[in-house]
Amino acid sequence: ALGIWLGENVWFRGAEIRNSAAGLDLSPLSYRWLNGAVGALIPPLVAGVALQLTGRRRLAVLAGIFAALDGFLLVESRLALLHVYLVAFGMLGQWCFLQAWRSQNSEDRSTPCQWLLNAGLSFGACVSIKWNGLGYWLIPMLFWLGTAGILKIGLGARHWDEKQHSPSRAIREMPQPWGSRSLISRWEPRQFLIGAICLVLIPILFYTVLWLPHLRYQTEANFVTVHQQMLGFHRGMDDEAAAAHPYCSAWWSWPLLLRPMAYFFEKSADQRGAIVSTPWGIQFCGG
Repeated sequence: ALGIWLGENVWFRGAEIRNSAAGLDLSPLSYRWLNGAVGALIPPLVAGVALQLTGRRRLAVLAGIFAALDGFLLVESRLALLHVYLVAFGMLGQWCFLQAWRSQNSEDRSTPCQWLLNAGLSFGACVSIKWNGLGYWLIPMLFWLGTAGILKIGLGARHWDEKQHSPSRAIREMPQPWGSRSLISRWEPRQFLIGAICLVLIPILFYTVLWLPHLRYQTEANFVTVHQQMLGFHRGMDDEAAAAHPYCSAWWSWPLLLRPMAYFFEKSADQRGAIVSTPWGIQFCGG
């Protein structure tokens, strides 16, 4: 809505080419420019995540190039679909989470909390677009919980070895992501609590806040009722839905690329008029 308002009132005001594909008489640029801009940010975000994970600039640049060459992201951005926001917010959340992890050695204790807060807001925005965004949130959560468990075991081993007056083999052999060895010596339970607040409570709250504008105009249902309706819709997608949408493919066939992802508007006798999005197989299956 913000992109359409800016396009119609600021940047593309008075454009001659207009249509009603978006439900209103609008310039195509007004409802597509923001999606294209967000889609253009995905390759840099992918490169940023790769740089945080590996610390190698060449691999980061290569990851960004692969993302830029992916036809799926190009088509999604071109058609102004919501998936570009899902991917962008998801990658932004993961980048902020990795930045928080790397900044734990900083003298300023508020810096990791700020990055975790930004990560929580990004994950909340990602899930508000589609529930598929939970996948972007799940990976950092598992990483955070797993790391907290490893550090807890390491602290227990260190305490035991201090009593025995011998160097801790568990501490010595425990993997240290990104060289942050000082994390073990000053890890505190409250850091786990801060992470839980930023990565669990903040996304839930922000997800709820993002639904408020919709609920303000749809007064027939409340927050819980709307989500019950959405869940019932997904549970009810059976053979009847498949018959109404013959271009759909079974979920298990998606990684196999047995059928390209088609954006169906109307039947066309001319195949040159078809819009098909087929991701690069190696990149799609291999990550």
